[in-house]
Amino acid sequence: MEVGIDLIKIERFQNRSDDFKKRILSFAELEFLKDLSSIKASEFIASRFALKEAFFKATQKNIPFSKISYLNNEILINGKIDKTLKASISHSKDAVVAIVLKLV
Repeated sequence: MEVGIDLIKIERFQNRSDDFKKRILSFAELEFLKDLSSIKASEFIASRFALKEAFFKATQKNIPFSKISYLNNEILINGKIDKTLKASISHSKDAVVAIVLKLV
């Protein structure tokens, strides 16, 4: 089993440009983001960024951020669920932590 973890401050993701969001989030995540308040949006973007950084650490794969999704507690690569990966995200008022496990 391989493990990746990332911790990040939510404030880093406030008032980010649409171009930044398009580089970090998948199409499905961008659609979900539309319905969130600005505070929740910053938390959402930070959580997905942390999860994808943890993904890179666990898998050692070089995939564009926008090709990775975390929806309904599943990690999707190019729209397909990867059953070899498990993830969890948690947050406080100021920070987000994400962990990804790659099952062998």
